[in-house]
Amino acid sequence: MEDNHIKISDAQEMLRKILSKKKVKEEEQKLIDKFINLLQENSIQEKELKETLLPFADPTFDTTFKMLFGSKEHDNILISLLNNLLDLSDDKKITKLEIITEKLETPVFSYSEGESSVSVAVDVLCTTASGQKIAVEMQRAKQPYFLARTQHYMSKLISVQVNEKGGKDYHKDILDTYILVLEKQNLFTGQHKLSDESLYEIEVEPLIKQTKEVFPGNKMHWKFFELTKFQQHDVYKSLTKDSNLKHQWLEFLINCGEQLNEPERNDIIKEGYKIMKLAQWNGDKQALYWLEQAREFDQIENQKEEKLKAFEEGLKKGRLEERLTGDIDKIKTGIKFNVKPEELTLNFNFKCLNKKRFLEKDWSQEQSEKINKKVKRDELETKKVVGDDENQKLSKLLDIFEYVKDHQSEKSDAICSDLKLLGDLEVIDYSSDAEEYN
Repeated sequence: MEDNHIKISDAQEMLRKILSKKKVKEEEQKLIDKFINLLQENSIQEKELKETLLPFADPTFDTTFKMLFGSKEHDNILISLLNNLLDLSDDKKITKLEIITEKLETPVFSYSEGESSVSVAVDVLCTTASGQKIAVEMQRAKQPYFLARTQHYMSKLISVQVNEKGGKDYHKDILDTYILVLEKQNLFTGQHKLSDESLYEIEVEPLIKQTKEVFPGNKMHWKFFELTKFQQHDVYKSLTKDSNLKHQWLEFLINCGEQLNEPERNDIIKEGYKIMKLAQWNGDKQALYWLEQAREFDQIENQKEEKLKAFEEGLKKGRLEERLTGDIDKIKTGIKFNVKPEELTLNFNFKCLNKKRFLEKDWSQEQSEKINKKVKRDELETKKVVGDDENQKLSKLLDIFEYVKDHQSEKSDAICSDLKLLGDLEVIDYSSDAEEYN
């Protein structure tokens, strides 16, 4: 880049502005446009650009989260995160813990096989010096089952403590148990939204419904942090190295992967940045991280394609339903004026009735060949369903005609549904071909 008269420091600043997606001054935008053109001229891809200019990994991926918070080599990082996010102080403050690397297992009785065990995997699981169980989950994408799954996790964490100590003195054996959930996409939305939608820190404990008091002797604590909601608060926008460490940790999780330089923050946060510095990783760790990013990107793209496909199919189905309902209306009118079924011009005549009229349009030779191929393919598909015999088609039409005659008082869309016309007599919408070839 230096050969093209753009310094790395300038490129980093421009990349920061591009990634921030904030409004820039006109002269800055011209420089950014020049920078983008230069990248394109040198065939530099976005991924290569980020690898070169974005020095820190995103700690919210499964690989990086476990590397940072699930390592025994620097458990002080996890201790700081838990004490600050769970508001643990005084006698509850964690000073020492054991990070559990194996899956959480709990015995479950099976009538067929006797006693067996079920494994539950969380991102980070640890036990404090006093024996408390704490599970930490990092969620990058919203999953419809996740809130229910956190209750399943809690049941396993509680049952493990009982099984470890024999279960004779529940009030002594079961200690305060925590599940900490950090979310890149908000979970409390849609049907799960709260009355205060701006809450980014959400604490959950069992309550007595009538009095709104915490259940006596409760040992179960859930805490959720919605990172995107935190970004909307003023405290996020005015952070310094002297800010509340809880807020600094939340900002770190949000911004680390997009930072160009290590910000001035608390020493423990700066230690997190050092661990996330890609240049210090070996090739295997880097490859694993980029692979996880690529998989997520592919998954997102596939989801977009599936949504688009479903939307287009919905539009097509809607058009067909509208046309078929119109045909039922035509049949009702025909019955009223004693019109014969075969004299009606309908859309649902087994994919073939409107074909002739469509092909009589003034298409070019190339367009006609493409359309004919489509029609022939449709006719082959039609044979599999209803056969290609005209008498059979007419017989089917007469059946529909008679049904409508006996159910004229019903709504046309209800008749379509009763006869399953959309499924049995699937219509090819040749109007879309007309638009394509026009």
